[in-house]
Amino acid sequence: MSQWYKKSYFRNLVDMHIPSGEQNLENFDAEKYAECMAIAGVDTAYVYASNCLGLCLFPSEVGFRHTITYTRDIFGETVAALRKRGIRVVGYLNSWCAEGARRHPEWQITNAGGGHAGDAGRFATCCLNSPYRDLFHSLVYEMVSKYDIEGLWVDMIGFYMPICVCDWCKAKYKAETGYDLPTTISWTDPNYLRYIQFKFDTVSTYAQGITDAAHRAKPDITVSLQCASWSNSYLTGLGNDYFATMDYVSGDFYADRDATDIVCRLLPNLSQNNPFEYMISRAPDLAYHTAIKDKSEILLQAYTAFLCGGSFLFIDAIDPDGGLNVELYKMMADVKRELEPFFKTIDYEASVLRDVAVYINFDSYTDRRSENRPAAELGNFCGVIREKLMTLNKALSRAHIDYDILTEKNIDELSRYKVIILPDLYRMSQSECEKIRRYVENGGRIFVTGCSSALSTDGTNKDKFMLEDVLGVKYNKFVDRVPVYMAPTEKGQKFFEHFNETYPAMFTEAAVTVDLAADSADVLATVTYPFTDARNFHRYSSAISNPPSEKTDIPALVYNKYGKGASMYSFAPFERSKTVCNYDIFATLINSLINENGGAIFETDECQYLEHVIRHSEEKKHYTVSLLNYQNTKKIAPLYNVCFSLLLDIEPKKVYTNLGTEVKWEKRDGKLYFDVARLDIYDVIYIEY
Repeated sequence: MSQWYKKSYFRNLVDMHIPSGEQNLENFDAEKYAECMAIAGVDTAYVYASNCLGLCLFPSEVGFRHTITYTRDIFGETVAALRKRGIRVVGYLNSWCAEGARRHPEWQITNAGGGHAGDAGRFATCCLNSPYRDLFHSLVYEMVSKYDIEGLWVDMIGFYMPICVCDWCKAKYKAETGYDLPTTISWTDPNYLRYIQFKFDTVSTYAQGITDAAHRAKPDITVSLQCASWSNSYLTGLGNDYFATMDYVSGDFYADRDATDIVCRLLPNLSQNNPFEYMISRAPDLAYHTAIKDKSEILLQAYTAFLCGGSFLFIDAIDPDGGLNVELYKMMADVKRELEPFFKTIDYEASVLRDVAVYINFDSYTDRRSENRPAAELGNFCGVIREKLMTLNKALSRAHIDYDILTEKNIDELSRYKVIILPDLYRMSQSECEKIRRYVENGGRIFVTGCSSALSTDGTNKDKFMLEDVLGVKYNKFVDRVPVYMAPTEKGQKFFEHFNETYPAMFTEAAVTVDLAADSADVLATVTYPFTDARNFHRYSSAISNPPSEKTDIPALVYNKYGKGASMYSFAPFERSKTVCNYDIFATLINSLINENGGAIFETDECQYLEHVIRHSEEKKHYTVSLLNYQNTKKIAPLYNVCFSLLLDIEPKKVYTNLGTEVKWEKRDGKLYFDVARLDIYDVIYIEY
């Protein structure tokens, strides 16, 4: 496989979702297109060979052709113009196909009511079990065979519908399982679980077919596929096997700071190879055709990708007649000039050092409220994992706790971390639970919330914690009552700075109740309920709020020693809390577990704008500390005298910034203390030993 992607730091993609007809790219000029890339300093251009309408921009003998291709080969012209300027080319194909759906209505993804995705909009999708599957694989082979490109990137793969009931899916599902398609969501019904796996298998084998076709045509070509819908796994069908079909993971994201942070901590752990690729639009959303973000916002997102070991790509959109706004590319040249000094700091082989990891799985990408709902409503319950992770990021980044996001792909790497967080992972496998049990038994710490491990992935274990022995609590029942309060006990008061038994911490989500299951378990907080439920509009103690009223002895926060390690269990989902005071409680609890297990590798009292990542290169005999000043404003104010400490048992020979400026440091109390004079937006501190 070609290694070009490890030497590419500044990439571009231009959306070309232009239909056939009037203004159908008639003024497109490949030389001007390539010159825009050269102006910006793009090293790799992702070029459209087909678009989301299913229209090929080269004279395909397999796919559906855009009218412009009967007189020109737009894709081929662009590849040649870029090659002439020494710019690498990745061919872009889109799996959506409105043209195929128009010509073959029977190919369309069909919802439970008989409707289609394209019935009320501009887009239509063909089912991946229909004959379109073979057509697209043939299109991949044709395009890759014909053109001189380094890589292939395929967009919009998946179902994008809770359940497809087209004739192709019905027939294939019946043939493979002997059953009809399910009509109701049930995480204990073997037939519904079979359908979810059928959906995952359909998408992953389709994706593998793309990679296989590309490699048959050109064995060294890289293949990457769109991964942006990772958080809607059940809806789209993107699971573990899907991410294993590509050489590196990639996705376009329309994200704020928290969403950017979580994506850049997840993707490197999903990818077969790194760097992962982080794509952003030059506009808040490409529906805003003429909008351009502030340069500072683009820089922050690019630096976050670098911070976490990724590459950066910006997305533009072409005008209907084929024109591009050259002013954007002049601005992006300025962006590259600011980024370029840090290209040499990117080390994809260095080890990342983090105390904490959040563990998630693709089996918990919905919530328990979906049970017994119509299968067509699954989309209403997807995406909860993204919300959880963004909340956790707020709490952890505010406390300067750097963290990884792990999946089943990385479950054998738990021992790298001092603390593992399980954020209400309702569905877990026995295998996952056993590996987490061994991690704690060997000295690890876990922080577990809500219904984690209460339902096995095969549906045979329900409403019983599979990790009961580790947590020291057993599942009692789920109480649909909101809000709920967590009242600290005498042992737990130290974790609740602003709260006490009379004024407990509030959570707005309903929660499970538990009973103690181990003599070693310590109750750090108990459950308090309000006078009535917040949804009772006729009987209440306060018209505006729902103050605490009913004190109980039900455990709310429990610490339990297990083997050489320990667990902390919270009945309430901190990962869905929206208050800063609860973020601080959560961070205090996590820090207490870190300190039990050897102490934090990084500590600082700096403001919440500061983000960091620590890396170690044994080969180069140095540590690096990447620092990011994430202020999402047009004018970013520098941070002065940025002080932090590292828990490292080394004797530094030299400490300096990326530009060679010496950094003050001293060693005391078993730690190294550093003082960086000024941090504008981004810098990398080298610690040679």
